[in-house]
Amino acid sequence: MRSNSEFLGVSPVSSALRLAGFLLILLATTAAAQDYRARVQGTVTDSSQALVVGARVTLLNPATGISAQKSTDEVGRYLFDFVEPGPYQLRVEMPGFATVIQENIQV
Repeated sequence: MRSNSEFLGVSPVSSALRLAGFLLILLATTAAAQDYRARVQGTVTDSSQALVVGARVTLLNPATGISAQKSTDEVGRYLFDFVEPGPYQLRVEMPGFATVIQENIQV
């Protein structure tokens, strides 16, 4: 009795090689999607741990002078994606609050 593979004119070895080739391509695509850059994220709260919405958060690389700004969302979160490796300064500003600066953040 013939197997389905033999009936279709494809040997089981040929099918296994095609599957292995497909999996190799799939793994190579996944590996290529990895990135060397990082993510800097956090939540801004006040001294009573209340969430601070709309605070301006600035991420600065003092070595390059490049900076990016975000505002905290409705739950006080900020997110900087695809950040190049290096030293950074993080500044948080909000009217009515003292400005907070954190130096020497290593990404």
